[in-house]
Amino acid sequence: METNLIKIREKRGKNIKTNYFEIKNLVNEKLYEKNNYENEEIDYNLNLDYAPYDEFTFNNIIEKQLYYNDNYTKKDLCHIADYYSISKRKKTKDNMILDIVLFEEDSYNVNITNRRKLLWHYLNEIKNDRYLNKFIIFK
Repeated sequence: METNLIKIREKRGKNIKTNYFEIKNLVNEKLYEKNNYENEEIDYNLNLDYAPYDEFTFNNIIEKQLYYNDNYTKKDLCHIADYYSISKRKKTKDNMILDIVLFEEDSYNVNITNRRKLLWHYLNEIKNDRYLNKFIIFK
């Protein structure tokens, strides 16, 4: 009997089983690619237990991924990726979510992440306001 199996729902409603370590390796690969792309000379040993992020945990990543997957459309995620200047070319919704979550978990990006969340909150408030929503055209 296999241990550490996690059920994940794919796009077409099929459930697949994957291993915790497979997900951990995928996240480690993304971290490695991101940090090599930025030409940082730090050895992270591809280990989530030692990552360059403050309060970085595997559970945070999974929790945020599920949140974005359940509450945002791909179009919404494209707006967030544009705000962060994250490439969205040829990316599925899941890959875009992972890139956004890794960006937001990076301690160097705390200010821009908090600013985006604040401005998105203001936009929602204006959109829901009976009077002010007449003055802004939302796409």
